Amino acid sequence: MANIFRDPLTDITYTDLEQWATTVPYPQENERLDFKREFSSKVTASIVAMANHAGGVIVIGVDEQKEKGSGTSKTMKWPPVGVPTSSAFDTLQNHCYQHIQPVYLPEHHLVTIPDHPDKAILLIRIDPQTVPRPLWHDEKGVLYRFGDANRPAPLEILRRLFS
Repeated sequence: MANIFRDPLTDITYTDLEQWATTVPYPQENERLDFKREFSSKVTASIVAMANHAGGVIVIGVDEQKEKGSGTSKTMKWPPVGVPTSSAFDTLQNHCYQHIQPVYLPEHHLVTIPDHPDKAILLIRIDPQTVPRPLWHDEKGVLYRFGDANRPAPLEILRRLFS
């Protein structure tokens, strides 16, 4: 099974994602992993927060669910809902250009859903070593990833990002 954090994204297959999503322990949202059903400014907020922190992966086209007995932990619901294959890259690019300064387009890869060629899972990987930090989100400012949440960066983090 390929590793979405290390292996080339182009090597990740639907079978890899399915195996990863359905194997215990189930992947949980954390400071380096985020699940999104669809595109919104929350996707770019996560890109900004992860870029200003330790990087990570955003999986778009999946629902999240609270894991029973774990408080607030969110896991990826399988099967995926998918995003439109025909517009996924353009949508990502447009969202990044509209909401992120300086402009940053992270590494990304589309994994088609078998039996639904018009739907896919979009993987976005943020490598903090390649980011022109700090990044700023046009609606939320300078964000940082704390646990599974995007938060305004506190003063000590801002100092580090700007030094």
